[in-house]
Amino acid sequence: MTLLLMLTLAQVAGPPDELEQARREHQALDFEACLGTLDRAARHHRPARELAEIALWQGLCAAGLNDTAGALAHFRLALELEPQLQLPPHSAPKVTELFAAARPKAPPSEAPVVVSVPAPSAPAPRPWWAIGSLAGVAAVSGGVSLGFGLDARAAMVRANSAVFADDAAAVGAHARSSALVSNALLAFALVSLGAALLVLLLARGSPP
Repeated sequence: MTLLLMLTLAQVAGPPDELEQARREHQALDFEACLGTLDRAARHHRPARELAEIALWQGLCAAGLNDTAGALAHFRLALELEPQLQLPPHSAPKVTELFAAARPKAPPSEAPVVVSVPAPSAPAPRPWWAIGSLAGVAAVSGGVSLGFGLDARAAMVRANSAVFADDAAAVGAHARSSALVSNALLAFALVSLGAALLVLLLARGSPP
């Protein structure tokens, strides 16, 4: 009974020096013997860390036999069991490349989406200067027109009261000239005022 229990425990635990023996065989470049030793070691119940080391050395031996596919498969298994596992120091460059290829690649990070917001456009300037200019022209023209109109009326009064016909004709001609200028300036003032009002209405209708 005791012997059966000891055999069972030995089978569960496995020989403790198999992994060390595999390392010595790998160092001696006996890769096939190393793989055989590691296959026997993997049959026993072991912690995940030891199974990862066994898979790692299996990959090293497979790489030594130029079995690239086998080396990649063993390296991938070793890294699945122990993601932080590292190669032994001074590993060959070919082995380092295979081990790097077997390591899971981190998913690419998504680039942040940049949304460009257009800068608010400056409001169009109101044409107040045009409205003011037109209104000023209309006021000046209206004022001058009024002056010529008053002068024409006064000249007509003098012409009507003149004693001599020549004086009446001369004063009447002056009155007619002043009246003509007054009417022209009044028309110009009205046109300027109408243009100012039109610009003001258009400015109020446009968005700010």
